[in-house]
Amino acid sequence: MAEWARRLLGLTVLAGALEFLLPDGNLRGFSRMVLGLVLVLTMASPLLSFRAGPEPLLPSVGESEIQGKEELLRRVFDLRLREELNQLLEKYGYTCTAAKGSWEEVGKLTKVEVELDPPAQVPEEVAGIVARHLGLEAEQIQLMAPK
Repeated sequence: MAEWARRLLGLTVLAGALEFLLPDGNLRGFSRMVLGLVLVLTMASPLLSFRAGPEPLLPSVGESEIQGKEELLRRVFDLRLREELNQLLEKYGYTCTAAKGSWEEVGKLTKVEVELDPPAQVPEEVAGIVARHLGLEAEQIQLMAPK
C-alpha cells in the first residue's frame, strides 16, 4: 500500500511538472488526457490486483501433474458412469456397485466393467441394456459380481 501511495504521489508531481513545461495548445490537452488516464489506472491498480490473483497466467505443468489430472478425470468418469448405470439398472432390480470405463482415445469408450449386486441372472440381457445405453456392443460390457 505504501508503494502504491509513493507511485501515485510521484506520478502526480511528474504530471504537474510536465503540464507546467508544455506550451498551450493541442499538445497540452492531449498530455492532460494521457496523464489523467495514467493517474486513474494507478489509483485503480489495487483493485485490479485483487481481481488478477497471485497465480501465473501460464503455469508450467510437469508430466506427473498431467498424469495425476488424467487419473482424476478417469475416477470422476467412473463415478459418474456408476451413478448413471445405477439409475438405469435400478428398475431391473440391480445395483451397480462399481463401474470402470476403458478407452483408446479421448471420448471413445471401448470397454466397460460393471459390478452388479445381486449378480445378473441373465447376463446377456443386462449387458445388452448397458451396451445400448452407452452406444456400445454387448461384447464390450463385462459384468462381475461385487468383490
